[in-house]
Amino acid sequence: MSAAAGLWVSVRGQPGANAHRGQVKITDQPELQQTVYEIAEGRCRLQWIVEHSEINRGIVLHRGSCGLPLTEQAAGISKLLETVLAQEPDASFHTLFAGRLSSFPGLSERLAAAAAHSPAWDAENGRGRTAQTSRAIAALGNEAGLFNEWQPVFRRFGRHLLVSSVEEVQVSRAADLPFFKQLQQQGVSRADRLPYDCAVWLDISKDAPEPAK
Repeated sequence: MSAAAGLWVSVRGQPGANAHRGQVKITDQPELQQTVYEIAEGRCRLQWIVEHSEINRGIVLHRGSCGLPLTEQAAGISKLLETVLAQEPDASFHTLFAGRLSSFPGLSERLAAAAAHSPAWDAENGRGRTAQTSRAIAALGNEAGLFNEWQPVFRRFGRHLLVSSVEEVQVSRAADLPFFKQLQQQGVSRADRLPYDCAVWLDISKDAPEPAK
């Protein structure tokens, strides 16, 4: 890729008082072997950092400061994805590191609720019943539909999201979680030990493009 530092790329944007609205800023960082793609709209600032080093080639790091639900982040994610696929070699993008689950509104509760109702999770001891805990949570993440709100965006570009692995898993008594009342309404016991946070790696696989409507 040969983007100049500070290049702004219009992605279905409309001209207006804010010249950068609806645009993705591309900044090369050759000293770090990275390219940063950034979009800021309203209260949200989203970044995708594309790795170019040989060992990390194909990995994109997600960074965000956004308190909006995933459905409302989807427009910004779509613009980032469209720009990255246009600017980067197609084969280079296979993994998205989403970061900590707790940075996405609602996903900690979604994971905890899925674990509480899954036969694969041992709520008494706070671990996977048969599989290693991290593997059990990766499977739970897919069953719970973590990042499902982004799935239509990726399908439009012939891609599919899948939780491939997790790290740094955090487990807590249900009663100590800030959303315990919601869990309690689903029959969760105070003493249940549930996962609520982890670092998430997403596999980005090629899929058949979604048919035009």
